[in-house]
Amino acid sequence: MSQTSQRILSTSTPKTSRISRPPTESASRTSRTSRTAHSLRRSIATEMTSALSEATANRRPFLPMETAGDLQEEQRGTSTFSWDASLLASSASFFWVLLDVLFKLNPSIPTPKLLFHFSEGIFVGSMTLMSGIAEPYGPLAAQSLLFMRSVAMTGAHFARLFSLRFLTVVDAFTISSLGPVLSELPTCANRKGATVGRVLPLCMGAISLGLLGYSKQYRAPDTTSARRFATGCLLTLTASVLRATVSQFNDATWHLPSVVQEFHFSFVSLIASCVLVVFFSDMRSLYDDIDMGCMVFLAQVSFAYLFSLTKARNLEYYGVVNIFAYGLDAFLSLAASHLVLDEVPGRHSDCAALLVMAAVMIVEACRIGQLHVDSCSHQTWWLVLNLPVLSPSRLQSPAS
Repeated sequence: MSQTSQRILSTSTPKTSRISRPPTESASRTSRTSRTAHSLRRSIATEMTSALSEATANRRPFLPMETAGDLQEEQRGTSTFSWDASLLASSASFFWVLLDVLFKLNPSIPTPKLLFHFSEGIFVGSMTLMSGIAEPYGPLAAQSLLFMRSVAMTGAHFARLFSLRFLTVVDAFTISSLGPVLSELPTCANRKGATVGRVLPLCMGAISLGLLGYSKQYRAPDTTSARRFATGCLLTLTASVLRATVSQFNDATWHLPSVVQEFHFSFVSLIASCVLVVFFSDMRSLYDDIDMGCMVFLAQVSFAYLFSLTKARNLEYYGVVNIFAYGLDAFLSLAASHLVLDEVPGRHSDCAALLVMAAVMIVEACRIGQLHVDSCSHQTWWLVLNLPVLSPSRLQSPAS
């Protein structure tokens, strides 16, 4: 009996090992996959953190010295949170647009408009991904706006808690707060191994081409709208070339490239007029104006990035040439705003034109009066139609 029991044990042992082998292989495969995903995420976070440390070292020479540990912890948390929130917002936007395309959940809201907002959301999400690099002071406002954007899309589909007007205001707010991001893109693109800095310009170009195709497809019969769109783009590009040319003749030192900062200011009137159109116009004429405004805005962003890549010198606040450039820039901004305000009813158009003109005059006076703008407080001065707020003395770059 002992021999038979040994025989049974010997024959049962390989069966047991054969049965227990597949779970071990699947567990090892799962652990290997999780390790690979963890290492990939860690490498992305490391790349973002290293880029942030370089940008912070270049951007904070005039701030008090912080401890190395606190600064690294801030950079790590900022880059990781920025990455997660951008993916979450883009995924949520894509999910709701996909549901609308497949099931036609809400026929009253046309799909092309949602596709337009979705492509704009991808642009905003990819740029907000870089906000951990460009804004080490905390990109919580931009991330909160992306979350609100997803909620607005959800409410627009189902309970109509939010309208697409609210979504448009959120998009305008978020895009207007991305100036510091553009200032750091050339640094990231020149750094070895920085794939984000090379991919983002391609994304910007692809989205601009997509929006151009969208506007051509849905507004081809309207020749007046096409002429207005072309005129607005031409005025914007002229203003960009003017600002880049003026900045070549000056050699001031500041913590933001002049082209990016000037792009912030020159589009004050257009953003303000878009917001006024949102509140004063009806939905039918709203999208024509907002589409044109966003297209001109994308053209301005693209040219600001191209000129910052050419390392244009920063703008000095003196000289007759600069004053002439400011006046011409204000005229171009007012002309572009007039294109947007053309569809608004008469009484509202007069009020809006007065407000826009007052805003541009104040901005021009601040620029000529050598007043600096705190790039960290753009959420504050958006509430007053992007009028600049005086920056603290510690945020002003010392003369070199």
